[in-house]
Amino acid sequence: MLPSDLDLPLSAFRRRLAEAGSATRCLQAWCEEHGIGRGPVTSHRRAPLPGAPDLAWLLDAPERPRHRSVTLMRGAVALSDCDVWWVDARLAPGMASALEATDLPFGIVVAPLRPVRRLLLERPVAAPYLFEVQALLESEGRPFAAVREFYRAALMRAGAG
Repeated sequence: MLPSDLDLPLSAFRRRLAEAGSATRCLQAWCEEHGIGRGPVTSHRRAPLPGAPDLAWLLDAPERPRHRSVTLMRGAVALSDCDVWWVDARLAPGMASALEATDLPFGIVVAPLRPVRRLLLERPVAAPYLFEVQALLESEGRPFAAVREFYRAALMRAGAG
């Protein structure tokens, strides 16, 4: 694909992501529609990205928010690299322990909260990424998590994986 060939699908993906309450569900639907990878979107822990800012301060919590860094994958295809900060006390019972004890994607674990994503920043970045997003996740008008996400070019390759 030429760079101009990316404009339309990239714009469509960015719009869908901006409207989604869950990046995980958005990724799952996008990948199914475009034949990217196989199976469910899964979460694989990794080291934090170099120079990653700590977004925990956005949560204005008396206790130190928890943090994890993951790569979201569908099959063997890496879709995004994410850092997530959350406040245990703002999650439903059992969610914090599921986040610590499993590699379930954050969006799957917190889905019962019916999160709303409030976009703080979106900007293009260098390869292998397409763009970066910083957002707050809210439930009932209260932020419970902050995310920094880097979306990979594989999302624009129909039939990848």
